[in-house]
Amino acid sequence: MEQKQFKETVMIVDANYLDRVGGDFRVGLKAEMGQEIPAADLAEWIVSAAIESGVLLTSKSETQVVFVCEKGHSALRHFVPMSLLTEVDGLAFRDEQHGEFLMSVVQDEHLYEGDPLLVQSVELLLASSVVKNLVIVPDAEQASTVADMVGKATSDQQVKLLTIKPLEGVGCGQLGYTVLDALGLHSS
Repeated sequence: MEQKQFKETVMIVDANYLDRVGGDFRVGLKAEMGQEIPAADLAEWIVSAAIESGVLLTSKSETQVVFVCEKGHSALRHFVPMSLLTEVDGLAFRDEQHGEFLMSVVQDEHLYEGDPLLVQSVELLLASSVVKNLVIVPDAEQASTVADMVGKATSDQQVKLLTIKPLEGVGCGQLGYTVLDALGLHSS
């Protein structure tokens, strides 16, 4: 990920974790409602996550959405489109109110020692002078590490984590609300 390729607003998402959360919600809702719940709409989730993050987007905004997934685990089971590599990577969509969302996929091949790719990517994004708004959806196991990184950052970036449980010392939005929204269960 080269800095010159970054947009002012970047969302970085642990795709495998997002899919697990989507699956947990679908299973729970099926048990509660007694009927099958269709897969969540990925574009709806992206827009909902952008809104939940509090980033001010307009119809002219461009948001870069980077999905990090494990090599060999690039298919989503609980979101449509399902294939990150063939149906998402390199594509974009436009929302009338919130602008254009440019999607890319990066696979973690675990060929190196050290922090997971999402953690290394967050470090790079926090150091970028281009990125002004950063939205992070980390795996629950990496959330504390990412929160510590964000808490120690000295930049003027607006950073928000979307998590199931809020974390101290960093701005958090509710990942659960965004998944419910993408499943078509809008709160009123």
